[in-house]
Amino acid sequence: MMPKIACVAIITHCHNDDVIKKTQECFAAILKNTNLYAPNWYQIIFIDNGSNDKFKAWLKTLEESHLKVHTIYNKENLMFAKAANQAMEYASKFADYCVILNNDTIPRLGWLFSLMQAAELDPKIAVVGAKILRPGSDLVIHTGTILKKGKVEDPYGQCTPKELIPRKIIEDRLWVNGSCMLIKTSVIKEFGYFDDANFSLYFEEADYMIRLRQAGYKVVYCPMTEIEHYQKTTADTIPAAKDNFYANWDKLSKKYTDYWKSLNNLEGCPKVAVIVPAYNAENTIKATLNALFAQSYVNWELFAIDNMSIDSTLAILNEYKKIDDNSRGLITDINDRVNIGTCADKGVAYARNEAIKRIKEKGGFKYVFFLDADDIWNKDYLEKLVFQLERYQFDMIYSLCDKKFEDETIAIPFGIPEPTVFDRELLFKQNYIFNSFVGVKLDTLISVGEFRNDLNGLEDWLMWVQIAKSGANIYCYPEILGTYRVDRLRKTNASEGTLKKMEIIRNSARIN
Repeated sequence: MMPKIACVAIITHCHNDDVIKKTQECFAAILKNTNLYAPNWYQIIFIDNGSNDKFKAWLKTLEESHLKVHTIYNKENLMFAKAANQAMEYASKFADYCVILNNDTIPRLGWLFSLMQAAELDPKIAVVGAKILRPGSDLVIHTGTILKKGKVEDPYGQCTPKELIPRKIIEDRLWVNGSCMLIKTSVIKEFGYFDDANFSLYFEEADYMIRLRQAGYKVVYCPMTEIEHYQKTTADTIPAAKDNFYANWDKLSKKYTDYWKSLNNLEGCPKVAVIVPAYNAENTIKATLNALFAQSYVNWELFAIDNMSIDSTLAILNEYKKIDDNSRGLITDINDRVNIGTCADKGVAYARNEAIKRIKEKGGFKYVFFLDADDIWNKDYLEKLVFQLERYQFDMIYSLCDKKFEDETIAIPFGIPEPTVFDRELLFKQNYIFNSFVGVKLDTLISVGEFRNDLNGLEDWLMWVQIAKSGANIYCYPEILGTYRVDRLRKTNASEGTLKKMEIIRNSARIN
């Protein structure tokens, strides 16, 4: 049986000495770390995207001195996808595999042999990716992408070898990192090439591999193949690279939203809207939102309404809308999950009503949860409460919570007794349900009307009373699932205005 042949394709766009040097190091590493295991099983092809004369001269010397080197010269930078397609077409003429390798990588010993071994473990395997390491270290940068609870992420980013002992020869991935990927040429002949019309630079490999998976192929990560990667060496020399990154990620995430949801079975997870009104909350809102983004339940969207803050609150909110965290090899699509609005400074009730209008307009939400800009949810808060709402068909649910001052000291005594079973008659007398720990069916919320704008400070109490009076099924989840922040300077409920508001609510409760 003839050995399998690999075509190692390196795409180059070299216009400074640093990029040229790293490309030369990559080539030297291939020769050094491949021949021992595969002396006659590979050819190297350079796809040159209009590099400078100095680099082209070096390529000419390689072609003259190495039988294994072939070059395709492009007059201009065709970008990654088109160049990769040229490599795939060339490899398909004679090789069993096309291995696309970034020119700023350092393949370690046995890298190609391991990729080829992994590819032959299953005829359904179409693409094999490598363990990507920071140069000169054993810090893992990428191992490929998975879907975890609705989020696209690398499961092993920023791990060291001691933390990353391979448990399997291969692991399934949604896609693997394009800096090193083996593609079977039999798949190329059947399935085709990268979509270079829509993904010219960044995420073309992701789009290709997701389409392969949808067609029934497998994409896997091979932990035995180790590649050091400098990252963005060439991309940093291309003016449009950063814009392409965000534009192509937006295309990719929108194109495969339904597919990703099907993989995560989000169809069975009702969509939740989380309302966060904010006014001059720059000192607290980051902790609040960080806890929201850490939720184990992922099918939620944030509706944040800024009440004309005069500090940096709105700027902080906008940062959360555009976060794209690549620091650990993660790509977190949160843009579509963050809805930010502003409204006149008419109080928290007005802001919540504005958010509810936006939720109704957007549609698709089953439950609404309330969260003030200084309170903190436990990681499993939404997961536990949504499960109860779904299982028992409650109309409203709330949990217990800790009460703490901003310095983390316990705020005791504070408030009134909290029964661990919903007490309708007690609620009509005094409010013991904390706003930031309540979830309500959107239909129930709509049926009872808006928050009263003239009852700021106690508007939530009246809302719970109105929901209770409607005959709604209300449940107390008897577990502490977060922290309610208490302002040491908070005024007591003894003011004349507050007493009048309390009387309005109690009168409302008595009306049949």
